[in-house]
Amino acid sequence: MEERAKWAGCYLKCLTRSFLVLKTSGLAFRCQIVCSELALYNRFRYTDERKVGDRVRKTNVWLGACGIVIRGEEALVVKKTYGGLKGQWSFPAGFVEPGETVDEAAVREVWEETGIRAEIRRLAAVRSGVIRDTISDNMVVFWMDYVSGEPRPQEGEIEVAAFVPIRQLLEDPLSSTYLKIILPTYQKREQSLAGDEYPIDPVFQYTRYKIFSQS
Repeated sequence: MEERAKWAGCYLKCLTRSFLVLKTSGLAFRCQIVCSELALYNRFRYTDERKVGDRVRKTNVWLGACGIVIRGEEALVVKKTYGGLKGQWSFPAGFVEPGETVDEAAVREVWEETGIRAEIRRLAAVRSGVIRDTISDNMVVFWMDYVSGEPRPQEGEIEVAAFVPIRQLLEDPLSSTYLKIILPTYQKREQSLAGDEYPIDPVFQYTRYKIFSQS
């Protein structure tokens, strides 16, 4: 009860011509911002991103999504305020949440961490590892196209969000290891796998169904 009440004071930021719909039900609450410019943007919950991550980490199989937004010869990068990547240049990323595909999670994470709107272009890479011989840690990485906005770091999560020249990132000692492995292939991103939605037998009860394959 006290934990949920703590988040009742969460502030909401709206763009012009936005309006707020607030629904309450017992102890749980949900806020939705319906914005004429965003269509339907954010889902505020009684928990923050790290608490969602903590819930996912209780399992031994992790699935994350990452977006590499390219604008000209620049890439969108962040420095997180916590974790193993604290103080290093990395890409916006986070855990896939219930009810979303992995590419939708990448779009959401880019928006939440940087305020940048971007679209999926191609699959960039799949990072997979095992932590302490126990935890399967997996990240699906996407090339993304810049749509609009200027970087603004997510409060409490991101220290810096910026578009940085790709050549500079590849030479910067503060760039993360996987950034330096994946980013050099950005000029060949059109050769990567593209995603499409497909109809599927209703017996499987998919709401959405996508396959990323060679086009």
